[in-house]
Amino acid sequence: MHDFNCFKKSRKRAYKKLKFIADSAYIGIQKFAKNSITPYKSSKKSPLDQEKIDFNKQLSSQRVLIEHVISFFKKFKILSTAFRGAEKQLRSTFLTIAFLR
Repeated sequence: MHDFNCFKKSRKRAYKKLKFIADSAYIGIQKFAKNSITPYKSSKKSPLDQEKIDFNKQLSSQRVLIEHVISFFKKFKILSTAFRGAEKQLRSTFLTIAFLR
């Protein structure tokens, strides 16, 4: 299941208060989280102007740090597979791997 589908199914109320910086797979996230930011998409019929291209570059430079952290967690299989431990251990396992970074 894609992350965005999990996001939509979770229906957390806190989403209205948080700011999300998402990639283009999350187009439409504004319906669930008003403070979310996604890059502009271009098409053959409507290419992006320079202002939108610059915005996308700035957004991706912020997101690259997040993507590196996610890849670090995937190396430990904590985000790429189902967690097999007890649910109450998930948070401590996640934080332990975070501190290894």
